[in-house]
Amino acid sequence: MGAHAMEQEQDQLCFAGTVITGQQKGRTIGFPTANLDCCAEWLDTGVYGVTVELGQQRFCAMMNVGIRPTFNLCPKPIAEVHLFDFSADIYGEQLNVQVWFKVREEIKFSSVESLIDRLKEDEAFVKQQFSRMGKYG
Repeated sequence: MGAHAMEQEQDQLCFAGTVITGQQKGRTIGFPTANLDCCAEWLDTGVYGVTVELGQQRFCAMMNVGIRPTFNLCPKPIAEVHLFDFSADIYGEQLNVQVWFKVREEIKFSSVESLIDRLKEDEAFVKQQFSRMGKYG
C-alpha cells in the first residue's frame, strides 16, 4: 500500500489513493469504478459526491465507501469511485479525491437490477448538486 494523504480543506475531506484492480463488478453493471488502495475505514460507509484530480484534469464523480453488501465481496470497507464522462484505463494512477457531500448510507439491495436503478438515481442527484455548485455541466 502506498502513502496516502488525508487533510481537511475548507470543510471538504481530501485524500489520495492509487487505482488498483478490483472484481470488475461495476463495469459489468454499467458503473465502472476506480478502486483505491487506501484504507477507507476512517470514512463513514455510504455514497458521496466527490471531485477527483487525475494529473491536471478534474472530474466530478460519485464514490462508494463500504463492503458492497449486494455482492458480498468485501470483508472490510473499500473506496471505489465512478468518474462521470470518463472511460480510460487508469490502473496504477494516483487519484486525489475531495469529498463534498454524502448522498446516502450504503445499503444491501434485493437484486442487482435494484442496485442499478438506485445508482442511476444517485448519479443524477450528484450531477444536479454539482451543477448547482457550478462544478458540473
